[in-house]
Amino acid sequence: MLIVGGGLAAAAIAVFLLWRLIAKVRALSALVVELMTLDGARKQYVAQLRQLDRQALIKEFERVRHLLEDLMPVPNPALLQPSLSP
Repeated sequence: MLIVGGGLAAAAIAVFLLWRLIAKVRALSALVVELMTLDGARKQYVAQLRQLDRQALIKEFERVRHLLEDLMPVPNPALLQPSLSP
């Protein structure tokens, strides 16, 4: 990929661009693996939910609802109070 007559600067730029491309491919590969892992976990969770009876399913939904509520940020009381200035 060296440019004929481009010299050392062109070679350095080409190596740098190749290095950046390799880094992006590695990051993309890691993302694909992570998504596949998450998808596998999701499928396994769905399969487990399908095995639950109605009462156990309701209990699991409540557990997940509480978990999601715990993850939500606590509202700032100062932002909830109406402003006194016109």
